[in-house]
Amino acid sequence: MYKHTVPAACWDCPVLETPETRERDSLRRIPSVQNLEADIYRFRMAEESILSGDWGPEDRRSYPVKELSSLRDFDFNLLEDDRIRQVLALISDKRNHPLLLEAECPFSVLAGLMNPVDLYMCFMEEEELLTEILVRIGDASADYLAACVDAGCRYISLADPAGTMNLTGEEYFRRFCGMAEIRLMQKCRPFLDQAVIHLCRRTSLSLVMAGMAEAKEYPLPEELTDKTEILAFMAEDPGIHYAGMTCIHDDSGFRYPMKICII
Repeated sequence: MYKHTVPAACWDCPVLETPETRERDSLRRIPSVQNLEADIYRFRMAEESILSGDWGPEDRRSYPVKELSSLRDFDFNLLEDDRIRQVLALISDKRNHPLLLEAECPFSVLAGLMNPVDLYMCFMEEEELLTEILVRIGDASADYLAACVDAGCRYISLADPAGTMNLTGEEYFRRFCGMAEIRLMQKCRPFLDQAVIHLCRRTSLSLVMAGMAEAKEYPLPEELTDKTEILAFMAEDPGIHYAGMTCIHDDSGFRYPMKICII
């Protein structure tokens, strides 16, 4: 069963308060399989933690948005926020290190602002507005990811934990979550010649099962067994933009990521 992050986590970004806390808390080393000198730096930055800050912490135990209509005229632009500028500066500082940026698809960003149970009801009651908001979040996310790649990030892990097909059903996944995922992927493609987006296992599986994407075998040289080396090899291939069907956090199961193609 899907369990969303505690809403209170959306209110603050303490890791961005000082250079010391940014370095200590926002970058966590993930040991590579064989070469400890080639660790991946993982930066976790939930987009909703930035967006929710504009609503004010009336109740840190609840979601900041109660009704979808509250977001009708909301500006989802991320690049104007000082904290995002700090993120970009931090990525730039680590340009010479392998860095994995974790990002979320539009529906899960929205599910950090509004209770996902209520969002699922919007599938039937507010289809037009939900679609419009997901498109706007996707546009803002694409701009954010483009800026991160420009700053030096070459590996992006993209997930949609609140919007997988097992939670929404195939029809609603196609119309909302999958639509937003595919649109975001299409907008990201122009700046992925030297970068790669790895879709989480459940996200890529949902797209494939819905017939919105295709998973193809991607042969890797036998000598590549380290996650860092595999991601670097894929990022350098201008013919691959998206990978998936494996878990970025599972070293033992990451050996055979597949190429994901939009249908």
